[in-house]
Amino acid sequence: VEQMEEMNADIVKFAVLTTSLAEAIQVLKVAKNAEVPTIGIGMGEIGLFTRILGAKYGAPLTYCNFHPERTFAPGMPHLRDLRDDFAYGRIAQDTEVYAVIGDPIAQSLSPAVHNAVFKHLGMNKTYVPILVPGGSLKASLETLSWLDLKGLSVTIPHKQEIIPLLDKVDETVDRTGACNTVAFDNGTKIGYNTDYPAALTTMENALGGLKEDGSPPLADKQALILGAGGVARSVAFGLSRSGAGVSISNRTDARANELAEQVGCRTVTWAMRASVACDIMVNCTSVGMHPDVDETPMPPAGFRPNILVFDTVYHPEHTMFLKLAKEHDCKIATGVEMFVIQAALQSKLFTGQEPPLDILREVVRRKFSPMRD
Repeated sequence: VEQMEEMNADIVKFAVLTTSLAEAIQVLKVAKNAEVPTIGIGMGEIGLFTRILGAKYGAPLTYCNFHPERTFAPGMPHLRDLRDDFAYGRIAQDTEVYAVIGDPIAQSLSPAVHNAVFKHLGMNKTYVPILVPGGSLKASLETLSWLDLKGLSVTIPHKQEIIPLLDKVDETVDRTGACNTVAFDNGTKIGYNTDYPAALTTMENALGGLKEDGSPPLADKQALILGAGGVARSVAFGLSRSGAGVSISNRTDARANELAEQVGCRTVTWAMRASVACDIMVNCTSVGMHPDVDETPMPPAGFRPNILVFDTVYHPEHTMFLKLAKEHDCKIATGVEMFVIQAALQSKLFTGQEPPLDILREVVRRKFSPMRD
């Protein structure tokens, strides 16, 4: 970069393959400290955020892909995503930065949703995806401190690992043992779990709200949870604390037993899951997620009329699991609704304002539209 500056350049551009967050941050540091406007690009998925945040550190432009079926460089975003999801044109030197961290991270809907809210509210904020490999969370957060992040969404595999790295946690984190949101308050990192209330609200709404006698709609229901990962943890704790009886079934018995012991509930072997009589059935696995849209975690024999069937998968919105539920006259609740509610709760923590739920739903459905160009 220094050699290019000495050649009387008006703009300097450099692109290097980045294999760690430290390297990606170094790219932005070099660009920020350069003598002339500099475009610094960290190639590869781990460097994606450098292509977006370069605008904050003096880059006059960035590079993106415009052909839907060709990739011109590793980690290069599509023009459509750069414009719509990452709101690149709104980023300036004083823009506040938020991020979602996880592994994998490329398919996250969070940037599109939160950037749409920031735009709607007229706030000078941007939200980017950052790949943080499993086992590297503590060092990664120290590296990312250079970005002066104002808030984080946390996804797989960091929802439990991040808790001891926080200064304070909300009661939702205490209840579930998982954190999916971090708000920064004058340097204090405060953890929350918005999956927990979002899952409960989604199921309560699907059941019609409070019963006639004013009691909670989930009380005394029998629920079967398929899966034992992070989302299953939030759903299981939420249902249990709402007065429902909970059974957990997972393809790996050891994981089901571990979660059931923590929640204080029963387990059912995966082979016997279809024989369980329940009022609520929740899929917390990734079975049926795009592109494997013809798969279902429950065979047709496991569905019974009038029960509530809830799929936490949101792509596609109407999974094979939910299609089978409809065929058997079940009530249904979709992962899109849960995602929208949890994103709205996150957004309020990030902005202090009530987000527009209709805009959030529109963004999610636009992302999955086959007609999107």
